[in-house]
Amino acid sequence: MERICNIMKKILLSGGGLDSSALFLYLRTMKVDFEVLHFNYGQKAFKGERLAVNYFCEKYGIKRVENSSYFDFSSTGNVLLTGMGPSVGDSPEAINKNKLECRNLVLLSMVVSLVASFGGGDIYLAYHKEPIDAPFPDATSLFLSKFRSLVEYSTGEEVRILAPFQEHDFSRQLIFNYGLKKDPEFVEKSFTCYESTDEVKCGSCAHCLLENEMLSKKEEELCRKRFNLLMSLPK
Repeated sequence: MERICNIMKKILLSGGGLDSSALFLYLRTMKVDFEVLHFNYGQKAFKGERLAVNYFCEKYGIKRVENSSYFDFSSTGNVLLTGMGPSVGDSPEAINKNKLECRNLVLLSMVVSLVASFGGGDIYLAYHKEPIDAPFPDATSLFLSKFRSLVEYSTGEEVRILAPFQEHDFSRQLIFNYGLKKDPEFVEKSFTCYESTDEVKCGSCAHCLLENEMLSKKEEELCRKRFNLLMSLPK
């Protein structure tokens, strides 16, 4: 791995999950010359995330930026770092209680500072289309719009924040389907899990259940297409 001083100007901020792994595959398809940055901020799932990030980087020959800094959120006592995360179907109040406040704001600020210090460049984010009642404000297009204004004011036009999936109105299901199309090991090798402290997904947290739900929808779609094809064949 390259040292941080050899950083390229196009950086994908990845957590090794479904969305950022799909964006990894998208950028590679678009022939973007990029590197991957993965933060250790004290999250429980760091080992699994790092395994996923390393897998895709090694498989496709993409460099991973060596991030020597460590920003520890664990003093917040947040569930993403210390305890049980929210479950699918939890109330907005429960989700708000469990979410890690300002995580994206802090991590993005660190990446912007890093990229600006090396003359600027592009930062790619795997943000997607959020529902109107999205529980995570710092994952919305409104947040990005305001953050871009702050970055422009702070750095001039040195740093661009790009979110291709959100800009093209991609839902999580569409991103999921895209990832599977580009790499058959996409689901198996990515790592979107709240609870795991090792390299195995827990299978029961909100993200694991959502992954299974999207996989089921994809399988249903394939079955429907095969059925329609069968029905269209000459009798």
